[in-house]
Amino acid sequence: MFLFIITLFIACFCFIVLLLQLLMLGPKQRLKIRIAEHIPKDHLTKYDKPLIVRILDPVIHWLSKLIINITPISYKQHLDIKIRRVESKYTLNDILIIKLYLIFILFLSFTAYAWFIKFPNFFLIIFSLLIAYFLPDLILNSVVKKRRTEILMELPVFIDLLSVILEGGVSFDNAIRKICGRKKGPIYSEFNKYIEEVNLGTSRENALKSLAKRVQLAELDSLVRSIFQGEKMGVSILKTIQIQAKQLRVKRSQNIQEQAMKIPIKILFPLILFIFPPIFIIILGPGAIQILQNFVAR
Repeated sequence: MFLFIITLFIACFCFIVLLLQLLMLGPKQRLKIRIAEHIPKDHLTKYDKPLIVRILDPVIHWLSKLIINITPISYKQHLDIKIRRVESKYTLNDILIIKLYLIFILFLSFTAYAWFIKFPNFFLIIFSLLIAYFLPDLILNSVVKKRRTEILMELPVFIDLLSVILEGGVSFDNAIRKICGRKKGPIYSEFNKYIEEVNLGTSRENALKSLAKRVQLAELDSLVRSIFQGEKMGVSILKTIQIQAKQLRVKRSQNIQEQAMKIPIKILFPLILFIFPPIFIIILGPGAIQILQNFVAR
């Protein structure tokens, strides 16, 4: 019993530390840390930092170095690409530390549970470790998928706006600046990055390639390739954009029809599990009760 209490206490402590870490990574705290990094050290004392930072900073710094050193380079690169793709406020180090905390919390919690019920289950503990390790990846993949879906839904509208502005004689880059300056969303954020790269001296071709590589969406890849091919063949960007806008509208309507055709199949399982049983109970219940009463009376 004493070991169970100790294990539960450690799990609760790790959970509290994780919550404090997430609070510390909030926008306001991160802004304070960034400001503190640019203040000269002789004008900055340790008491100028937030209390949570002063308490957890040494531990987090040590854990960050440990996790980064033992994590494979290929996995870090793959995870970093996903984090940048969703524009997360958390860095690669933050995600790795959260994974470590989850491993500790779930491992200790399942161990304490197994000890409490006096049924040590090795597979249960291993399962908890796997959940803790892959849960942040699953959440991140879900966010990436959601962002790509939002970009896909916004892309036809963006192309239509771009086509209309180009018809007014505005250049390609200036048209994108006008759209992104007035609209908000994932696709406008990505094209804002494109404009920033162009402003820094990157060629349009390289900036568009970087955009397509960052988003990894087939429709956007097709748009970028069409722009490149049109420039090589002497076709105006306006004509290329108009063709792409028409194709995207057709594809969007096809996707909507496809999703609509899947609705009856998706409704079938809730009907079977939640709606049909109450209907059967309401219809057949009184008859079953009457039959049971007749058998009892005999």
